Amino acid sequence: MSTARYTLRQDIGYQMGMGDRAFYMGTPDGTYAVTTFGCAGLALEEDDFFIDWFGRFYSGTHKDTDFEVTDFAKSNGVVTFSPALATATVAGDLFELHRDYTPAHINTLINLAIQQVETAALEDKVDDTLLTVASTFVYDLPTGFYTIEEVYQEESTANLYKPSGLLDPKGWQILRATTKRLWIDQNIISLTAARNLRLVGQAKPSVFSADAGTTNVNPNYIVQQVKAWLHQSRGEKEAMAIAQAIADRERRRLYVRPRGKLV
Repeated sequence: MSTARYTLRQDIGYQMGMGDRAFYMGTPDGTYAVTTFGCAGLALEEDDFFIDWFGRFYSGTHKDTDFEVTDFAKSNGVVTFSPALATATVAGDLFELHRDYTPAHINTLINLAIQQVETAALEDKVDDTLLTVASTFVYDLPTGFYTIEEVYQEESTANLYKPSGLLDPKGWQILRATTKRLWIDQNIISLTAARNLRLVGQAKPSVFSADAGTTNVNPNYIVQQVKAWLHQSRGEKEAMAIAQAIADRERRRLYVRPRGKLV
């Protein structure tokens, strides 16, 4: 099951603030302007409570936009922030507030956690875009593959791939130069021009570039690994050790054996 980046970041925010509320999220419900929004759910706190907190709109018109709180009024829960937006906030601008860490910093750590396991948490990948050309036996590979296990040649019927179209693995190799290429041994494999080749293999998990993006990497591993780093940054050795132990346990469960030939 895939998990969105904003879900991971919010889980981290909640857990890092346990016992000492350091994270809030909500929906604007009034006072819409380029530097303000109101949220009745925040009105439980006193004036100025959220000053210098770090915010982010994670959904809606202004999604993926960070800000810093410069003023807070208990009445109607009005947040004033900087920098100003190009257009006024709206009801759909779901937001989150972090006391101790910028959302950008947490996003960076989430990506780092994914990169740490990128060759262990491999994902299935299929690509049908390679088109055969007459008298051509070397082809640039589509990007994103970590391994390629099988290569099929398309049947005469478009988009149809059968077991009979599986190319003999002894008859193809990956040329791992600057540009990765598929080499076909014409003494073993006969290609038909203008047929697509289906490449079946594995890819590394992608890192995030936007909050709506998702990952299949175990969310418990990511959350606990980021928590361990954040606890370490605060000198909280016991909490760091607990989070790291859980992250290490979950990391061992991530492993997917590489299949096929390395790209």
